[in-house]
Amino acid sequence: MPTASPLGTELRTQKEQQACAPLTCRLEFCATPSAVPCARSLARQIVLEWGRAELADTAELLVSELVTNAIQASVSLPAPVVRLWLVAERDSIVIRVWDASPGMPRHRDADPESEHGWGLVLVASLSKQWGTCRKPVGKVVWVQI
Repeated sequence: MPTASPLGTELRTQKEQQACAPLTCRLEFCATPSAVPCARSLARQIVLEWGRAELADTAELLVSELVTNAIQASVSLPAPVVRLWLVAERDSIVIRVWDASPGMPRHRDADPESEHGWGLVLVASLSKQWGTCRKPVGKVVWVQI
């Protein structure tokens, strides 16, 4: 006899995911420090729901880094907002984070003892590829895992 589960709690099979690919999630946050744990939690839950448990930790860490950077870039803006997109395609997940700041991220040489300057090194080492894209307002930083 089949068992019932609460509506919406079933995990999708790989075949079901491919049938409705690409899967997308989008959320906008006020650019405050409290947005980081919310974005991180959302990323983990969505990636798990999409059946990609092996990418959940990486997605969570990268979302944390990108959203933190977007918030820091937005601090001086009159209405600071950041946007997060998660997109699952056949064999990868793309994470995109938008902020309204025109300043593009740049690699800094980090001292081995420093707590700062490691973000893009981390992004590059954990991703298949990453990049930036200027928009009419602001920019998008994206990463593929």
